[in-house]
Order: sequence, then C-alpha cells, then structure tokens
Amino acid sequence: MTILLVESNLPYCSLFKQWCEAEWGGCINLHSTDFPAPLFAVDMERLVGGVAFSLFAEPLTDKQVVWINAIYVKSEYRSQGVASLLAEKAVKVCAHLNQSYLYVYTNRPNLYIRLGWEPVYNANAEPEHWVLKTVLNI
Repeated sequence: MTILLVESNLPYCSLFKQWCEAEWGGCINLHSTDFPAPLFAVDMERLVGGVAFSLFAEPLTDKQVVWINAIYVKSEYRSQGVASLLAEKAVKVCAHLNQSYLYVYTNRPNLYIRLGWEPVYNANAEPEHWVLKTVLNI
C-alpha cells in the first residue's frame, strides 16, 4: 500500500468526497489555498482511504488553524493501520504550517490517542465527541 499526496485534479478526490458525504452528510471542501491538499491511501492504484483538511478556529481562541476534517477508510481495509498511516502523514504534511498544533474533532478518539494526541479540555464538543491535538514541529 502507498500513501500518495494527490493533487486536486486527480479522480481520487471525487470518490473520496462521495465517501465522506455519504458517511457524515453535508459537503466537504477538498480544495483551498488555506489548507493542504487531501492525502490518499492507494493500494494497487485503488483508492482505499484518505484524509482531508479544513480551516477552523483554534480551541479557546479566534485564530483560524488547519484541522483534520475527515479520515475515511473503506470498510474492507479497516483495522489494517491505514487510518494511522493517514493521520501520521497528515501531521508530517502540516508540520510546516504556522501553527503549534494540528486538531481533530472526532467521535473515535482512540485512533488519535494511540498515536499520542491529547484531548483538548474545555473545547466545545457535542456529547460522544472529542477535540484532540498533537504538536507540530515548528
């Protein structure tokens, strides 16, 4: 399996967008100059998962920072470390950003906690959801 940094004009973007919108509803923006391009996990040229970013307020401040917006892995590839690879690669891609932390809002915190992410207490989160952060090498 290979993790590719995919440009916005490649066909993986539309398929990944469909998966995310089917899973969580709403519309996901994959293209902006304000945050990195999505990353995709590809196995033999077949899309198996991806991670997308967004810009949102940093917890407890008004500063706009990059967050992981979505990590999605096809069901038959789950529990094989794909999501962990995507999260780790996302941190590396965001390391050059002018911010101290990368954030995620999730209802599945265990993936991130296993990777060393920390909960952000006092962040506005709905029940059964968490805001977590990890340090970026700045």
